[in-house]
Amino acid sequence: DASQCIRELLQNSVDAIYLRTFVETPSITDMNKFWDDCRKRKIKVELDKHSVGDENVQWHLRITDEGIGMAPEEMIFLSKTGSSDQNKQKNKIVEQMPAWMKPSGTFGIGFQSIFLITDKVNMRTRKLGAEHTVELELYNPAGSEKGNILKRTYKDNTIEMKYVDKPNSKGERLTEKINSNIKNLRKYHVDVL
Repeated sequence: DASQCIRELLQNSVDAIYLRTFVETPSITDMNKFWDDCRKRKIKVELDKHSVGDENVQWHLRITDEGIGMAPEEMIFLSKTGSSDQNKQKNKIVEQMPAWMKPSGTFGIGFQSIFLITDKVNMRTRKLGAEHTVELELYNPAGSEKGNILKRTYKDNTIEMKYVDKPNSKGERLTEKINSNIKNLRKYHVDVL
């Protein structure tokens, strides 16, 4: 199910908010206060119809969160499937968190799964406390660009992509499942705009 890769991106945003909330208030022990603080940070999901073909629709999906962001040295973990557990900066923070507060990260399909539905992803991220934002263009390792990554410097945390929404064998469209995943985010104590 290709929509699982979108769920992975949304969960990454939720986890980034958990990490930021903990980093900014490391002494927090009250679960309700933690969830309230998490709700103050937003995840904005925009889904715009870009063009329509015979059976297929091209969509532009943008996910923006107010999470912890990533430092340039952490971005290497996006390009290697299953490598997020090697991110020492993130692991150091997670080890300090109470068990009930720790990010989920349980889907296990990773950021690379996004290349099931697109050949290029644009991402802007700025680590909490850093001065600069880094913009990446990440290309599908199996595509014509062979997994190339282009890097620039700017200021915010956003993931964008365009994908073609063609019906699967059951006639279901990816966009319907994405909208369902967005609605389910509320159970993670964050608001989706």
